[in-house]
Amino acid sequence: MKILITGCRGYIGHNLIEFLTRYESDAQIVGLDSCSHTDSRTRTPSISYIPDTIQNAKLPEDVTHVVHLAGRTGVHPSWDSEMLQKYFDDNVVASKKIFDTYTDIPILYATSSAVKELKSPYSMTKATVELIAPKNAIGMRFYTVYGGNLPRSDMFYGRALNRNIRTISTNKRDWTRMDYVCKAIHAILLLGEPNRIYDVGKGNPQTPREFLDQMDINIDYPIVDMPNESQETCADPSEINQLLTEYHIHVNHS
Repeated sequence: MKILITGCRGYIGHNLIEFLTRYESDAQIVGLDSCSHTDSRTRTPSISYIPDTIQNAKLPEDVTHVVHLAGRTGVHPSWDSEMLQKYFDDNVVASKKIFDTYTDIPILYATSSAVKELKSPYSMTKATVELIAPKNAIGMRFYTVYGGNLPRSDMFYGRALNRNIRTISTNKRDWTRMDYVCKAIHAILLLGEPNRIYDVGKGNPQTPREFLDQMDINIDYPIVDMPNESQETCADPSEINQLLTEYHIHVNHS
């Protein structure tokens, strides 16, 4: 198995590589990342690395699987009129190049719970990616990911760890641990069915206040409502949990 992982130095990407180097030790990994994100992460020495954007890179031809995690994230920044073209290019145009290049191998691509309610330009680009995905592709609709190593400083979990929160919203989120996400991606990589989308979430939405209490992070800031965001995100975990059951049987008997 030779896997191309785009966005290899992003939050999910570098945690996934650490997971795969432990549990899929025979796999060869090629990482691609433009390093455009604000958080600096060290490059994993055990993988081949392409420091470029998808749009400009010469994509490797000899891979057997693609995990396409690269893209421009964030709901709030996508409302900036100067960022609209960048969101379209980095999410839609880049994904189309991946889809057009790899027509006969499995492509696992990242999408978002934000597509359930199209309330931002970001969510619209991710919905477009789902629409143009070919039959050999498998969507991974991530819900609010937390935990793992080096969380993003612009996400709520990363800001909470750094005590960099000014307000707390009432909007519920389906908080999903990074270790669950990595297992889910590995399960999809080994056993996932093409031409479908898996919700990667726990199906247990909580308010940020409930989440902070669960994490034993004591922060007390004003509570506000954010009407331009989804009031609640909640995965349907039935399909991914069934796949994870098959995955554990497969891993334990392989």
